[in-house]
Amino acid sequence: MTGSAAMLYPGDLNTDKAVNILDGVMLARTVGEDDTLELTAQGKRNADVDLSGFVGVDDLYLLINQLAGYVPKAQPVMIPDTTTSTTTTTTTTTSTTTTATTTTTTTTTITTTTFTTTSSAATTTTTTAPLPPAPELTVDNRKLPLEVPLSALSVFGTPNETLTVPFQSCNMTFAIYADQPEQTMIGIAADGIIVGYYIFGGSFTAPDGYSTVEYIDTNSKGTGKLYALLTVKDGYSIRFGYMKDRSDFSVMSKLNYYGVNGIRAANGLSPLTWDENMAKVALAHSKDMADYNYFEHNSRDGSKFSARFTAAGIDWQRCAENIDCGYTDPFGSLNGWFTSESGHRKNILSAEYTHIGIGFAYNADSRYGYYGTQDFYKGWD
Repeated sequence: MTGSAAMLYPGDLNTDKAVNILDGVMLARTVGEDDTLELTAQGKRNADVDLSGFVGVDDLYLLINQLAGYVPKAQPVMIPDTTTSTTTTTTTTTSTTTTATTTTTTTTTITTTTFTTTSSAATTTTTTAPLPPAPELTVDNRKLPLEVPLSALSVFGTPNETLTVPFQSCNMTFAIYADQPEQTMIGIAADGIIVGYYIFGGSFTAPDGYSTVEYIDTNSKGTGKLYALLTVKDGYSIRFGYMKDRSDFSVMSKLNYYGVNGIRAANGLSPLTWDENMAKVALAHSKDMADYNYFEHNSRDGSKFSARFTAAGIDWQRCAENIDCGYTDPFGSLNGWFTSESGHRKNILSAEYTHIGIGFAYNADSRYGYYGTQDFYKGWD
């Protein structure tokens, strides 16, 4: 018995490696406890569309939304598994003997007895099919594993933070390594399996089946070179519009923060310190813009952002603010601010500030839906 990984096809109940309306009907019958429906062992496993460990109404709801195009269809995923393949001959006659065949599958072990023909004594062999090598992402001189459990990143040490968000199709986890901000690396996992990275670097090679967003300093005063990239397995997305609960964008805010410090380090600047109180101020302004459908630095009563800081008890000496709208990707939002020709870039690259708080909010009834705020300050020495 050897440790390996198994491939799951979420939603593919009839195991034809395509997810369509027939699978939806079969899942509806499964959820409705139709005893006349017969699924293969693999089909039963594929019925767990959200990979929660059990099959229920949530899986049917998610599959219907995937078929309707409201959320992306889940792609095949590798999960940790233990597999043993055994070929056994158990009966001997004076001519040709064939054994019966049975297949038993559980959530962790697959044991298969196959048809075997022999003309002599019984024989028994045990074999384990070799797995293909796991794909890798290469960034500069770093090789980063893909489609393996998130625990594989332990070779890089202990992450600064590990943040998990329930998306519509899976739980997305972000393992952040930022002890050296100029080499910031964020491993991205779907239900515990690595499906991508956000990482700072100047060159890369991504495997087939993965899409890459290149973040380039296109500002007229910038280098025009690649400074970071986001590589994600096809069929997955880190857009936070796919969250199950769009009332809490705190993870998006922290990811944006680590990106800010990566950019600062790449430009020879010290990292900013995360200020939770300032983050609450930033979130409150983003939420106010979303709830009351406006896009301004000033509050609705006409007061400036600095007044919000003072009201929150922040003893600032210098301060600044960036706002944006419409972004659901923390790194796309950051790149928009960083490559801006206006003061957004200056605020991110200013040596005058020491602290930062970031907040994103959403309201479906607002013009832009999504709103973000970065607040910077330096206190009195």
